[in-house]
Amino acid sequence: AARFLHSCVLLDSINALEVSSLELRRIGKLQEFYRNLCAESVLNEGPEIRDLWDKLLSTLHIATSQAQLLHSNGIWETNLLLNEYKSFMRPNMFSGVTVNAIITSFATVLQHFLLVSNNLTDTIQAAILSHQTLQAQILKAHKRLSIETKQQGFLQCCLNLLLGNAWLMRRESELSTMSKASSIVESIAPSIHDIKIRNERYNNNVVTLSALISTSNNAVEGENKWLHSLILIASLFHCRFSLTSMSTTGYASSTNTSSNELALSSSEYYSCSDGTAISSTENSSPLSIPVLSLTDYSSTNSESSFHSNSFNLPDPGLQIPGEVILCKSKANGEYWPAVIKAFVGVQTPRCSRKGNQPTFQKVYLVQFCDETISEVPQSFFWTTAHREFHVVEMGRIHTTEITFKKIYPRLLNIMPELDLISSGNAQEPTVKERHEHFLQAPIGQHALLGENVLYGQYSDNLLFDVAQFLSNRYFLNATQRLEPLDPRVLQLCDHGRTSYVSDVLLPEAILLITMEEVNEEAPNHPINLRERAMDCLKETDIVDLVNCLHNNPPKNI
Repeated sequence: AARFLHSCVLLDSINALEVSSLELRRIGKLQEFYRNLCAESVLNEGPEIRDLWDKLLSTLHIATSQAQLLHSNGIWETNLLLNEYKSFMRPNMFSGVTVNAIITSFATVLQHFLLVSNNLTDTIQAAILSHQTLQAQILKAHKRLSIETKQQGFLQCCLNLLLGNAWLMRRESELSTMSKASSIVESIAPSIHDIKIRNERYNNNVVTLSALISTSNNAVEGENKWLHSLILIASLFHCRFSLTSMSTTGYASSTNTSSNELALSSSEYYSCSDGTAISSTENSSPLSIPVLSLTDYSSTNSESSFHSNSFNLPDPGLQIPGEVILCKSKANGEYWPAVIKAFVGVQTPRCSRKGNQPTFQKVYLVQFCDETISEVPQSFFWTTAHREFHVVEMGRIHTTEITFKKIYPRLLNIMPELDLISSGNAQEPTVKERHEHFLQAPIGQHALLGENVLYGQYSDNLLFDVAQFLSNRYFLNATQRLEPLDPRVLQLCDHGRTSYVSDVLLPEAILLITMEEVNEEAPNHPINLRERAMDCLKETDIVDLVNCLHNNPPKNI
């Protein structure tokens, strides 16, 4: 029995709770980059991004300290529990230690673990949300800077440099800063996700075990639950083991429960390369634990095999839904842009020859660029983290890009609403607030409000044409306006006017056009029209995104 507990509660396995040195180095990279971000004074989205960066760093440091607390306390508390168990199993010391006393000790320790683990899970979730918001702000800055650079034109940029304005140099500095921020955030995202998944499993095991041992009301029931507790304690510390039989003697016949002999039988096991425990004892029936199963059990005609529950989970490095991939629909097919929609599970393909061992494959639901949806094994696709994603040849895709000529009639339909915005009388409160905020902000610090700028699947060329049309209408052909322009807009410098178009008018123009299209498709939809249009614009063009990522591999790949 003592050997069984040693095999279950391996003290070294508690290291799974510790934040790795690689994760700590990545967090350190974030801290180093923060100084560079603070020095970028002309960044329009700078204040909001810096606040998000502060929040992300804070949550990561808290998560690190909480994980280390679990690690250190776990070793100490497990030693205490192990010593109590040894005392209980020694006949000469049995009278001093009871089953209920051990159960009470377990409950106290696990309640403490549960508290810290819950805090850690919440902290990790906050870090993930901060990271997602920060990434959205960085992408928004990229888009705006790209549009403004095109609007200025090469000749104007050269004149600015000669006159000492250095507009282009400042914009290049912004783009460089945002590029560094994107790469560092992307490098730490998998670590954040790994820690979250790890502690969700830990938390679930603690809840299960705590509920199990806290419901013991009598001695016999307590001993039964205690035996299950010994099994489940292994999962608490991420041990993988295979238990083939367990028996208790004397329960039915004896009235003296203190003299019952508790017999535990465990098979010898070895570990595969992935850490999965494999039973080497055949023809023995595994114990059925209805509360928590540590290994998935499957059988063939002649043998039993086990694989870890962790294998029946998606890879922690994948963002589901939304992971961008290059995927093929069949084994010998071409690679196409796609996104992962969901994790299907683990499937076993049919063996081609009798006697072959079945191979388990993780299967995902993916949506290809032509909107078709298919279930494919993980071996069918590459993610941006793989070198093959950036070198594999893609299938030829024929797309029809929306042109300015096609969108021009809809643009004319929304001009009255844009005239109201530029005059300071916008009907939508958030748009009117953005207009006022832009004009009241200091020159060069026109920070956007909290609402994200969304351009959907519209190309940069189309956005540039629309922005150029709006600039001509409001600053060159004043007679076309139906409403008088806000005097403060007229007082803006050339750069300020360009920023006003790209930050205020252009996003609202794209949103209004999308609202028209959405309303035509479903005029009686219960959801607010503006919200539906914003949801549509959140969907990026997967082909453009994959092409961009495919042609710009990270330096570390």
